[in-house]
Amino acid sequence: MNSGIPFYILAMIAFFSVYCGKAPESVAYKLVYAKNLILQEAAKEAVRDIPEETRGRVQTNAIYVLSKDESVLEAYGNGFDPEHLQPLWSISKFLLNAVAGMAVRDGKLDLSLPAVGYLPELESKLPKTLTVRHLLYHASGGDWKEGYEWNPFSSDVLAMLYGVGRDDHAAYISTKFFRPGSNVKYSSGDSNLLSAVLNSIYEKEGGFPKVFFERMEIKEYVWETDSRRVPVGSSYAYLMPKDLAKIGELYIHNGFYKGKRIFSETWMRETSGPFPKENALPFPLSYFPIPSMEGHLYSNRKRGTPEIPVFEFLSTDSIFGSGHWGQSLVIDPDRKLVVVRFGNDRLGRFPMRDFIKKILSGISEKGEATQ
Repeated sequence: MNSGIPFYILAMIAFFSVYCGKAPESVAYKLVYAKNLILQEAAKEAVRDIPEETRGRVQTNAIYVLSKDESVLEAYGNGFDPEHLQPLWSISKFLLNAVAGMAVRDGKLDLSLPAVGYLPELESKLPKTLTVRHLLYHASGGDWKEGYEWNPFSSDVLAMLYGVGRDDHAAYISTKFFRPGSNVKYSSGDSNLLSAVLNSIYEKEGGFPKVFFERMEIKEYVWETDSRRVPVGSSYAYLMPKDLAKIGELYIHNGFYKGKRIFSETWMRETSGPFPKENALPFPLSYFPIPSMEGHLYSNRKRGTPEIPVFEFLSTDSIFGSGHWGQSLVIDPDRKLVVVRFGNDRLGRFPMRDFIKKILSGISEKGEATQ
């Protein structure tokens, strides 16, 4: 039997599910809490109005906003509620930044060391010049194709997750050609090699998800693994919205959670600056406000022109996480603001800029709470 058949079947199912989904006639909207009417209106528009206007092409499953350590907005759509675990998709990569910071703080990880120092089973496959820092900054120079359902037949991501590489992600990634430090390119391959490094460090303690989430007092979570029980760091973490917001707060408090230091005070600053080899994107991508890609997080700088912010209405030290089909994490340390949005955007894009502006207007407005 051809082992590639299941991969192509899954790829085509994913492709057609995007274009053939039935639009909902109406959207279930559940407001848990809004501090004032401006925030209530922002939630209603995000969760109910936009999905109905777009006939289901853009859908919001959850909104959760923290301002100055206080929950100011929480709302759900499509039958979800506060206890549902939501798929982070590539916001899982953002979590790897926090875990790497924890490992450095614990004295278990040195970013300057070769990755094979932590993955001896791949010593004959990975170049010794490939460091953990290269993986953290997506600077492995790997020959990697980051395509999804719109390019299923030449996608390394789909082959890794569902095809020939599904049993051992790190082994599959190690078959690629690497030129460490030569360029910066978004790569789920780099993420899952980094995940393998981090898991090797905490394997005796039950794996890094167990260690990290216990320290953050997050009890309900899922982080799927490959057959070797290595977490799929690129894609497959699931959290409640309030717990993802809690991780966002960790960055606002410079690595502190309830008096416990998770990562160093300087970690966010050190890993939210560009890697030296990050160049501007080619035209026409250079025309769009695509953020600079740092140590597994995005910064509020346009890639290639760091003096230009992506969101001019947020502070310049704001950082972001972004996931497939509309998952968003926005952290503005100056305003002590965390915005979480979980979505299911198949044939459209959620107006995140306008939504954040409304949130900013709402948190600056005094008003009565609404439930």
